[in-house]
Amino acid sequence: MIPRDFPVGENIITLSAIDIDELGSVSYRILSGNELDYFTLDPDTGALSLRRSLATAPSLKSGIFNLKVAATDGDMFSDATFVNLTVVRGRSPPRGLDCQDTQVAQLLAEKILTKAAAMAAPRAEESFTDAFSRNTRAPQFESLPSSILVREDLAPGASVFQVRTQDGDAGFNGCVLYAISQGNQENCFNIDMESGLMTVLEPLDRERTDRYFLNISVCDQGLPPMASWRMLTVVIEDANDNDPQFLQSRYSAVVSEDAAIGLEVLTVGAFDKDVGPNGQLSYTLLTDVPQFGVHRETGGVFVSAGLDREASPTFLLKVEARDQAERGAQRWAVATLSVIIGDVNDCAPVFVPASYSARVPEDFPPGAVVTWVQGQDPDLGLGGQVRYSLVNDFNGTFEVVDVSENLYAPSFSDFAVRGSVKENSRVGTSVAAAVATDRDAGRDGALRYAIAGGSSAFSIDEETAQFLQTPRASPRRFLFTQSSYNASIWRTLLPRTYAKSKVKMGIVLGPPRSLDVRYSSSPETGDATFKAEAFVMGDFCFLRIRTNGSTLNREVQDNYTLTIKASSQGSLQASATVHITVLDTNDLRPLFSPTTYSMVVPESSPLGASVGRVTATDADLGFNGEFYYFFKNRVDLLAVHPTSGVITLTRPLTQVTGRLELEVQVVDRGLKLYGDSGLGSTARLVLTVHRVNRFPPGLTATAVTPPSWTQMDTVYAVLTVEDEDAGLAGQVEWVSIVDGDPLGYFAVHRSPVSNEYVVKASDLLDWARFPGGFNLTFQARDRGAPPKLSNTLCVQLVLKKPQPAAVEFEKGVYKVKLSEIAPPGTLVDQVRLSPVPPLVNYSLTARSHSTYFDINALTGVVLTTQALSTITQETVELEITDGISQLQTMLQVIIEDANNNPPVFSQTFYDVDINESLPVDSVVLVVSATDADRAENGYVVHTISGLQDVPFAIDQDTGEVRITRDLDIETSADTYTFAVRASDWGSPYRREREVNVTFRLLNINDNVPIFEKVSCRGMIPRDFPVGENIITLSAIDIDELGSVSYRILSGNELDYFTLDPDTGALSLRRSLATAPSLKSGIFNLKVAATDGDMFSDAYVCELTVVRGRSPPRGLDCQDTQVAQLLAEKILTKAAAMAAPRAEESFTDAFSRNNGRHSLSPCPAAF
Repeated sequence: MIPRDFPVGENIITLSAIDIDELGSVSYRILSGNELDYFTLDPDTGALSLRRSLATAPSLKSGIFNLKVAATDGDMFSDATFVNLTVVRGRSPPRGLDCQDTQVAQLLAEKILTKAAAMAAPRAEESFTDAFSRNTRAPQFESLPSSILVREDLAPGASVFQVRTQDGDAGFNGCVLYAISQGNQENCFNIDMESGLMTVLEPLDRERTDRYFLNISVCDQGLPPMASWRMLTVVIEDANDNDPQFLQSRYSAVVSEDAAIGLEVLTVGAFDKDVGPNGQLSYTLLTDVPQFGVHRETGGVFVSAGLDREASPTFLLKVEARDQAERGAQRWAVATLSVIIGDVNDCAPVFVPASYSARVPEDFPPGAVVTWVQGQDPDLGLGGQVRYSLVNDFNGTFEVVDVSENLYAPSFSDFAVRGSVKENSRVGTSVAAAVATDRDAGRDGALRYAIAGGSSAFSIDEETAQFLQTPRASPRRFLFTQSSYNASIWRTLLPRTYAKSKVKMGIVLGPPRSLDVRYSSSPETGDATFKAEAFVMGDFCFLRIRTNGSTLNREVQDNYTLTIKASSQGSLQASATVHITVLDTNDLRPLFSPTTYSMVVPESSPLGASVGRVTATDADLGFNGEFYYFFKNRVDLLAVHPTSGVITLTRPLTQVTGRLELEVQVVDRGLKLYGDSGLGSTARLVLTVHRVNRFPPGLTATAVTPPSWTQMDTVYAVLTVEDEDAGLAGQVEWVSIVDGDPLGYFAVHRSPVSNEYVVKASDLLDWARFPGGFNLTFQARDRGAPPKLSNTLCVQLVLKKPQPAAVEFEKGVYKVKLSEIAPPGTLVDQVRLSPVPPLVNYSLTARSHSTYFDINALTGVVLTTQALSTITQETVELEITDGISQLQTMLQVIIEDANNNPPVFSQTFYDVDINESLPVDSVVLVVSATDADRAENGYVVHTISGLQDVPFAIDQDTGEVRITRDLDIETSADTYTFAVRASDWGSPYRREREVNVTFRLLNINDNVPIFEKVSCRGMIPRDFPVGENIITLSAIDIDELGSVSYRILSGNELDYFTLDPDTGALSLRRSLATAPSLKSGIFNLKVAATDGDMFSDAYVCELTVVRGRSPPRGLDCQDTQVAQLLAEKILTKAAAMAAPRAEESFTDAFSRNNGRHSLSPCPAAF
């Protein structure tokens, strides 16, 4: 029963199940009965407790829970059992739960005791016999090739080659270790020390190193070790890991537009650091133009079709260089080539439009403009300048004037000229002269004169400008004064505008003057643009012609021809023709075509050179159609011709970089229709300066005399290069020796100073061979296009005659390190005199240990003659003498310790008895080993070998063995045997030895006997038979199940009872029935158990004597669970006893492979 207020989380009962299968772990679970989720069962400990309070449940006042529980070891389930809990009211704690004992602990104890007895049987010693102590064979390579091929793009960690060896020895003597002892530059390769698998360690680069010469060394682990080595050449196979590279990222070239097809313009050179197909380049022109092509193999760009500068003045070509890799992706690079097309005079001038038409009255005065013609030539410079001439001038009737050069109009000196003539003067009499001037030169300044209007009584000489009297025409009846008139009218938007004529148009009225004259017009075109009007003044009827409400547009129609008819009463009629010219007004602005001009000019163009031409047109006439060009902003570099639009250079282009963007304006000479300034427009001019290589490099030199011929880095001459060009053309590509050094003793190097180069020798120079020195000729080349070479410059280099050098040893003291296990014949060092005399005789002076070495009398090579392991001192000093010069030097040989001695224990094994009561951290044994080697080779560390769980630890330095946990012979093994390993820190591999250590636990009496049942009480009848067993007491001593004896301490003063001291059986010594005074009573027998030294806790056995012969029920006792405690301890001890024991024998650390070790090259491989 549990109360309703039982605390949450407090233990109700702990279930315990035992799995006899090696005491496997058991978990617990509730199968049913916990639907309300009031209880929780810990799956590991079996503790049953409340999950939530029973007191807070409103509907639960009392009740019974039947919890069905089971245990499982993961595979099998126990038989289910029930835990019946009754919830009661009140806070008084009820008594504990009543359970039925299954006696499984006793059954388990019996099985464990049986197994423990079987495991405690003595084992045969598995001693080790070292049958592999002799190392008689060196490792041998199996089918190692002389060279292998490795791809450059192998990733680190990739396998390269499997080195295989065989060794006829056994054990450690046949265990082979691998190493790369020489040639592993940049540490690119690694070889597994044990398997011999060679892999890539660092990324490979064929362009840096194309082959490696590796010394593959192998040695076994015997004593002494034996080694072998072989050379392996690793050839790096090229991978396509480099992009092609052009010598320049941008190229430029100029080619004339009349270049022949096939002409090579430029070679765009590229290179690729790869080899084979990976480095073979193919060139392709990416820009799709028919004018150029590229040679696939050489990279030469050539003309493939006709060029036309006027159509395409520049080309921007992209050339691709691509390698021909057969595996993987191909790599490529792209360079840009700018080709400028040079102009030739290949275009004829063209008239725009191609044909002109003009109508000229027959009375047009000489010099009058018939029409304007304009021709264009797209060529540059003089080839683009246009001159005009007439193919047929009709016997001098017409002439053509190049208005592009006729800059000035004629002007009279006086606005009005006065003259007089007598009325009776003869015809041809000179009246006056009106002389004009023209500032133009040549034909543009020749003048002709004509009377523009006025009286017909005078005429003018067209060459002298003299006014002459002319005969007057006799008047006629009803006739126009002229059969044909020329009139003009302004282009206007007004609906009524009158035409003007320089002569009077009309009819002279004869008698009678009262004639009523009417005019009418009959236009040839049939329209009613004009209307004729009559106006009489005096004896003359003027003809006035005006617009009839129509708008005139000269650009649409510039002349009209009217037939004027005059009529009057009396059927008088007359007719005349009037030619009307529409005069221009400045209503249109000049326009550029195109509005943007791109011009490329070489940097070397002379002053005054034509850069290009801008062109504008204006549909107006006269001053309105005449225009002039100028730059919008002030420009000092260029000038534009005001009338022709030709742009010329006014200053050098050497200081100009990049390109210029300018604005050119054009303005006509006319007046605005409403204003006083001309009309204009603007064009954009982009001028690109093309750098040319104008100047060759200038080369000067200074000889450094006399240089020291005994130094490699001596400077023999300093060269200075100057180039006046700017940009790439001013950079020096190379300075080279072109003559005087056929064997290549000298080389030119760039100095830290930007424009200086130094001349150094590639090897030491011998004055005896070149007593006269050298005459070197130098030349430099710049990076311009095309490149230019400097002048050749000859420099004389004189060698200083060397002074005889004193002969002495190269070193005063030679120092070398040598391993003590170096085999006889190992190279120690080489001593030499410098400079080398013709005769030498080297010898070793007899000293201690000099017999271990030998020297070659001629070469000075010192070798070992015997093993050095017997030498005890670390440094051996050898005195070497040259018998010819009697010079001496010292050779210090530092003998490096080799790890050739394993650690040695002071005993072959250790067998120690220890008391189980010793406290933790007690030192129970000192196991120490020593090593005859020096430094790290002789530094020994101690460890416990194997994975055994033993209650001991060892100090790695001192070898002290300490207890790490409590010892208890009742719950653990009584004997511990393990191996202690001693390892040094030597190289190329560590040496180890092991020794067996056995600890035997001594049992002490540290446990008191414990009764299995106590507090027994019961009843016996008064006539209970004497000698019959009442109860058998049982006590257990956990100390190795020691023997226990029993005794009654008190309560048997009447001597009715007897207790067997060995079996614990309690019986009557004499009958209770015969006792006259005893009818009934209670006996409280106080009993105890002892193992001879220690007593158990005493307890009282209460016996009540009752009347009657009916046998009462047995005695009730309380179980102490000592059997279960004993079983648990026995199980723990059995598990400890069942653990595998270490081999109780000596273990040679070289007979098995205990782990991976770092390996330096084997000593015998050098």
